[in-house]
Amino acid sequence: MASPDDHVLEKTPLNTAGSADSSSTPDFKASESPADTSNEAEAAPEQQFPGPFKFALVTFSLCLIIFVITLDSTVLATAVPVISDQFNSIKDIGWYSSVYFMTTSITQLLYGKLYTWYPIQYIYTVAMLFFLAGSAICGAAPNSVALIVGRAVAGIGCSGLLVGTFSLVPFIAHPSKAPLFMGLVGGSMGIGYATGPLIGGALTEHVTWRWNFYINLPIGAFSYGIFLLFVRPPTPQTKPPSLVEFFKGFDFIGLITLTGSVICLLLALQWGGATYPWNSGRIIALLVIFWSAGNCIHRSGALAGWFQGALGTSPFGSGVDTLPLVIANAISSLLGGILIGMVGYIWPFLVFSSTFISLGSGLFTTFTINTGTGKWIGYQILYGLGMGLAAQTPVMVAQNVLDLPDIPIGSGIVMFVQTMAGAILTAVAQTLFINHLDRNIQKTHVPGVDTSKIMSGGVTTLTKGLQGADKITILEAFNKAMVDMWLLPLALCCISIIGALLVERRKIRGQEKETKEESASPSPSVET
Repeated sequence: MASPDDHVLEKTPLNTAGSADSSSTPDFKASESPADTSNEAEAAPEQQFPGPFKFALVTFSLCLIIFVITLDSTVLATAVPVISDQFNSIKDIGWYSSVYFMTTSITQLLYGKLYTWYPIQYIYTVAMLFFLAGSAICGAAPNSVALIVGRAVAGIGCSGLLVGTFSLVPFIAHPSKAPLFMGLVGGSMGIGYATGPLIGGALTEHVTWRWNFYINLPIGAFSYGIFLLFVRPPTPQTKPPSLVEFFKGFDFIGLITLTGSVICLLLALQWGGATYPWNSGRIIALLVIFWSAGNCIHRSGALAGWFQGALGTSPFGSGVDTLPLVIANAISSLLGGILIGMVGYIWPFLVFSSTFISLGSGLFTTFTINTGTGKWIGYQILYGLGMGLAAQTPVMVAQNVLDLPDIPIGSGIVMFVQTMAGAILTAVAQTLFINHLDRNIQKTHVPGVDTSKIMSGGVTTLTKGLQGADKITILEAFNKAMVDMWLLPLALCCISIIGALLVERRKIRGQEKETKEESASPSPSVET
């Protein structure tokens, strides 16, 4: 017997393909033939959605989980300069983010299969354990290598939590209301991405950078507790495969090959031009292995580094300076889902997102050490408006066109591309920055400046011991390296506009059926 809290707001029939469609048909007429009624019952079992109380708790739980794992993606932005000073590891800072994205991306296809075959709560539990264990390793890391290992472990957990959360959407929200739910989840994701530098800066400056990771433990455990108590995902309709069938059904060789090839690429990008020449045997071998086997940098993090390196802002201050992006991102994420539900189409918001991100990225490349406050605030707002929609709309498109059983795999593929791009492009951008910074500093010919010592130190020690014109010269060299690095995401953002224009212009699934039924229903007759 269902409890009062378990009452359903809506029921929708499931078609034979497994996708949920809304039904605006009134009551069945008594005159319907038995054959029709039987076929209807067999083809369209009712799907139930949680009532208001449970819906609110489930939404809160999932939003909090998404917030924590996305916060972990950018919380290091303001802490990296301090960590690089403590570990003397400026050449490792690219790994702190890229290895997180790498393990997140390469395991998403695996999680997509697992969520299709096994109960969601079991796989979700394993993913949460990985995430919390990785956070604990990072918090206690005695050196740079341990921190990188912890980030890799946490990324594996992040992957499972992301795919699992988006796989639950069709079972939590009616198709016509899914955009609103996705807006809340996307808003949590956007807030997590954007507030990471602010929270990280506050913890780094007033407590210790290690609490950037320890903070995940109580929040993650609390949100997961709510998930266990109130989330009751359906049992997969497909029979779980045997151990032999499992290994046959998933390409583990491909997964291992992909992992190895991406590591080779990241090593080549990390070492090329910085540790070893691009024409050295090591770099060439790594690139050959990558290509033969394998055949949006988070702007808030880059901005925090620019504020600290070019303007001399403190870790907490650099987080405060990214608040315009935080606020614009949050507003865009939250309102985006509502507006998509009202308009009924997703593709216009993809175009909007790509256009505004491109404009903001272009304006970032005009930064100098004398850029006024009004400009860098306005540029962040413009970029944040587009960024808020960039993370959620591609997943919404996939969920709108796929049948219900295919949604976990489809969502996994979309997020695989997103996070793999983050892993690779973070490493590429870091290499561009290091190489350009090294070259720019050498061109300055500032007396007493040892380029090798600067490159082996931290971001905040670039101008240590320098005064006057010499200090300004080094700051300008740093600023130019940052601007040159930003040209890469600018080009990619512009290309994304083409992809947004080519997206299928299909109406939201639930609204599409309602529109057809309304147009097909006869107008009410008036008795005379």
